[in-house]
Amino acid sequence: MSICKIITIKKMNTGIYIDDSGTTGQVSGSRFSSPNTKSWYAVVFTPSNRVLANAFMHDCLKDLKKDYNANEFHFKDVYNGKNEFKDISLGVRLNILEEFAGFFKEHQFPIVCQSFSPDEYTRNNLVKGVDIQKIDDFNLNNYSDFSLYHLLLRIKSHIADLNVCPKPFEIIIDQDGKKVNVSRTVNLFGDDLLNRQIQYKSSEDEHLIQLADFAAFCLNRVKWIQQNNSHLSKPIDMTFLELCSRADFNTLNMVKKHIEKGTDLKQEHDDLLQGRYDRNKSLPKINVKDYREELAEKNKPIT
Repeated sequence: MSICKIITIKKMNTGIYIDDSGTTGQVSGSRFSSPNTKSWYAVVFTPSNRVLANAFMHDCLKDLKKDYNANEFHFKDVYNGKNEFKDISLGVRLNILEEFAGFFKEHQFPIVCQSFSPDEYTRNNLVKGVDIQKIDDFNLNNYSDFSLYHLLLRIKSHIADLNVCPKPFEIIIDQDGKKVNVSRTVNLFGDDLLNRQIQYKSSEDEHLIQLADFAAFCLNRVKWIQQNNSHLSKPIDMTFLELCSRADFNTLNMVKKHIEKGTDLKQEHDDLLQGRYDRNKSLPKINVKDYREELAEKNKPIT
């Protein structure tokens, strides 16, 4: 007598994983630096790439536990040799970064980015208030919420509206200790977003958040090196720029440019921003309340 075992395989949706990075309390050498810039990064995994990425992370985490008795990758700690990575040599830590860079290079996962700081209101002719101006539960008078909501707008324009990935998709954000396994209703995407909910989860439970952390750390660190020209004086920063160049991140809304090793990156960065801010001077001034109403009208929920 034979017994047939029935295995139920859960259907995999597209997963969009989001992590944040920033420069809280830090001022770079750029004349446009703000001590409170908030940057959000979204990495998009189609169903097949989500399966592949989960398998990659399973193997990496298994080796991490076996070799170094660490439970997850925090790439700021990997780079700086902190916490669980403090006793690991620089060469080994760079090899870890190289492995993840190669994974991103090979599979070219789409990445969408958005940064914002309190100074950006004035630079974009937005008159900020102290009141709460919510859209989809995001307070646009809070610069972190403003940045995250505009990341979602970019996901809509660069991913959802262009049918880049199968729908419905899930959006999972690193809870970072602030929100514990909670959901947030977002109507911006209509039913393209599964259950119209974004989910806040732990990177220890949702391993692909650690891949979003890798992209967020790398891209934000590159920006910091640019703003300080530290690649000209610190060999490790030049090494890191070369590593990120090899990763060839598939950023959908960031400027990519070939540069020579001795380039004054801070000047290039500031000239680029100056040009954009100069164009923004022609924008009519608008208070955040009216701006919120314009956004609500332009992005009416799909019913």
